[in-house]
Amino acid sequence: MELIEQRYAYTRVTDNSGRHRVKTGNLVVAQFDHIESRDLDPHLHTHCLLMNMTQTQMVGG
Repeated sequence: MELIEQRYAYTRVTDNSGRHRVKTGNLVVAQFDHIESRDLDPHLHTHCLLMNMTQTQMVGG
């Protein structure tokens, strides 16, 4: 997830000069750790739910 944040976390910001892509470097992700498979065999893994949102500097105010 860190690599995805570094490379692909962008948002669009609109100001007086138009719309711009801004690299934010952060995402909202929920992670769920599982310790077994569907057959109840030991199988440590994590599911990640990536939200369509990011955080940027507040412009104006």
